Amino acid sequence: MAQQQELELWRYLRSQRRLAARLIEGSSLEEVAPDFLETVAGLLRWEAGALWEVPAEAEVLRFVEGWSRQGLDVQPLWRQSRELRFHRGEGLPGHAWAEGQIAVARDFSTSPRYPRRERAAALGLDAALAIPIPIGSPDGVRAVAEFHTSSFSTQSDELMVVLAGFADVMHRPVAEARVPSLACLPAPARRERG
Repeated sequence: MAQQQELELWRYLRSQRRLAARLIEGSSLEEVAPDFLETVAGLLRWEAGALWEVPAEAEVLRFVEGWSRQGLDVQPLWRQSRELRFHRGEGLPGHAWAEGQIAVARDFSTSPRYPRRERAAALGLDAALAIPIPIGSPDGVRAVAEFHTSSFSTQSDELMVVLAGFADVMHRPVAEARVPSLACLPAPARRERG
């Protein structure tokens, strides 16, 4: 048992190191999102993940990017997600945003609280969880990562701590996406000295 826990810890640490390297290399939220989603879904051993952003000055979540394991075509779910905007408290991503805490939906594919339940059910994705980025005050949430699975199992406390850490790591690229790069700003006009 101790050896199994040690192997899991090493798996968490390797994933964290790999993700940190990918986030450092990335130059945009859209570029780093697939790596983040793949890494976290891999840790969970779940099939799909999506990233939602709270654009500056907005009161709704906007779909940024989706990822799924090879062989699973979740494009119908992502198409529907692109069409939706969730306010605080709406849908699973909106619930995680409103609470500032990880939200779990074991009944994602059957509960009327989730507008994408039918698409998820058609894909065999029965359960989901959403992680606010960063975890904490709802007013500080800048994005929500959402993950889907066909086979829900309760996650260990250790893994939940790792997921919270990943949310903190992902906060930097999300925050930077909200602030225009200096390179993108127009050059100041030159003044002629007279």
